[in-house]
Amino acid sequence: PLLAKLRSFLPQGLDLDAVEFDPWLPRVLQLLGGSSSLRAELFSALNFAAFYLHEVFPESKRILYLDTDVVVLADVAAEL
Repeated sequence: PLLAKLRSFLPQGLDLDAVEFDPWLPRVLQLLGGSSSLRAELFSALNFAAFYLHEVFPESKRILYLDTDVVVLADVAAEL
């Protein structure tokens, strides 16, 4: 359902995949807590998702992680 919803908003023909983060959630939740920051949004489990990409895609040689505030102005694949 998530992938179908994403595809409905994007141009056809894109090589797109979505991975559920739930299997890594118990491990990430162990990292959360403490009082290292007053910003509650920093304690979201998804803030740690990038640290587990090598486990989500173990067959990949390279993974490019772009945060949500990144704007890409050129063909990134051409540079890889």
